[in-house]
Amino acid sequence: MAIPNIKLTSLEYDDIYKQIVSYISTKSEFTDYNFEGSALSTIVDLLAYNTFYQIVFQNILVNEMFIDSSQKLESIISHAKLQGYTVPSRQSSFSTLRLRGAGDNGAVAPYSRIQGSRANGDVKLFYTIDPAYLESIDGVIEATFTVYEAKNAIIKQLIPPNSTKQSAFITQVNLDIKTLKVEVDLEGSGVFVEYRLATSVEPNITTSDNVFFLERKLDGYDVMFGGLTDPLTGRIIASAINDNTKIRVSYLIPSGIAGDGYSSFSFVGTPTAPTGYDQISISKSTSLVATTGVSKNGKNQPNLDALKFFVPRYFSSQDRAITKSDMQSILVGAGYASASEDIVIVGGEELSIPTLGTVYFEIVGVAATEQTAISATKLLQQKASLGISITYGVPI
Repeated sequence: MAIPNIKLTSLEYDDIYKQIVSYISTKSEFTDYNFEGSALSTIVDLLAYNTFYQIVFQNILVNEMFIDSSQKLESIISHAKLQGYTVPSRQSSFSTLRLRGAGDNGAVAPYSRIQGSRANGDVKLFYTIDPAYLESIDGVIEATFTVYEAKNAIIKQLIPPNSTKQSAFITQVNLDIKTLKVEVDLEGSGVFVEYRLATSVEPNITTSDNVFFLERKLDGYDVMFGGLTDPLTGRIIASAINDNTKIRVSYLIPSGIAGDGYSSFSFVGTPTAPTGYDQISISKSTSLVATTGVSKNGKNQPNLDALKFFVPRYFSSQDRAITKSDMQSILVGAGYASASEDIVIVGGEELSIPTLGTVYFEIVGVAATEQTAISATKLLQQKASLGISITYGVPI
């Protein structure tokens, strides 16, 4: 049987319909046939519809096969997994606060609740993540720390381990991964050790390293541990969990962009203190001021265009802070900024008086004394080349 000579030169539905009619009209059985007013027009409609549907489907399918043309978040998550990149979900709005006048040995424990208010009376809860210790600065006792908005705080929740898969599953997709803390009691003795988040491209992880990996799923996150054997080298990656292991997690579930715009903050009750420190006393002399103005950077979901830009660069850098784009990618990926334009990076050799071996950076709207700047500097220093010093604040 000869192949029909149908020429589909257009992807528009009407053109497909006309080309099918044109082909059928060449058959002697349908000479002078009225396609518009006959039952055959319905069949032609179905043929054109099926052809158009398949074209659209194939176009979508091909687009989702490549990260540059993907339109669905699920596809980008899959592509990012191959690059060793964990796609974040919802992100907390944050603000940096300065606490003054609370005593010389006071401290604020992690997950202390702080109420943020707007001028219109709206109220949301913010939480500390790390302990804040009061220090004497220019004769004034104060502490500077970052708080994160959340509609729910999960604190030290036990999750069941899977020793076969060396993993545990968090059944919450909207957690802010910047706020995630994982603690592990390997033998069930009651002593928990905090594990740090590692990347799949991070080199030299041994069985003595207390690390975990994070993999995003459609309905939550897989917390992956060691104990798995590398098929290429035969070595065991990181420490293994077993059936007696207890795992507990702490994280915040934010409201996303709805947490932006809060500027008036106050403690909810009297905050507790870490072990060995005095509980701070709240009085009229206590001052709690937002140094960053209003809370900001809340996100309902990651920006797809930003993911398409940063995921390939994350893999090419192997999670190392070598070039300016590497550093921007690391900081944006860790949630310290929403776009690379918010990060200024200057090499010491670019200054009028060169300072070799030093890289200076700033995040727009963040002062050097804020916890955000301090932790961002620490993050880049960990990933920078040996001998390179990372300094917050670009010299004028």
